[in-house]
Amino acid sequence: MQKKSNTGQLLAGCQGVSARTVIWARKAPDASLLADINDGKTCLVYPLLGTQGHKLTCLEERQQGDTYNRLAVLLPDNPVVVLIDATWQQAQKMFNQSPYLQNIPRLELARERPSQFRLRRNQKAYGLCTVECAIELLRLSGARAEANQLETNFVGFMSLPKVSCGESE
Repeated sequence: MQKKSNTGQLLAGCQGVSARTVIWARKAPDASLLADINDGKTCLVYPLLGTQGHKLTCLEERQQGDTYNRLAVLLPDNPVVVLIDATWQQAQKMFNQSPYLQNIPRLELARERPSQFRLRRNQKAYGLCTVECAIELLRLSGARAEANQLETNFVGFMSLPKVSCGESE
């Protein structure tokens, strides 16, 4: 069930952003995701363990070059980027129970400014919510207009009334 506080839902309605939802099932991984992983064009946005992957610092908008695509250096053409849309605690459990995700290349995003997501407590201080990751990936790939539109949608989303205390992502 989609939670009202789930920021991944903002991706589906943003023009120019290609995203699909894959419902995680521990015992039955999504066949199309497995096919993408087998094609070697998939990476996971998830904290690095040691040197397994690439850490990208997301520069402020004013510091980014207009034509430089920082992701193109690291990723194949038309990559499939996996974002686990869950709380950090849930994402870690999902990752640990998904062997097919554990050996694909990883990207760790670091941003100079803190997350603007304020709907839950006990989140990682350096962590970004799902839509913030997507915004930074769009910026890093040179899709500024799409990143700006998604960020505008996110700011509007954050100004909505908070969800009830019992609801979690």
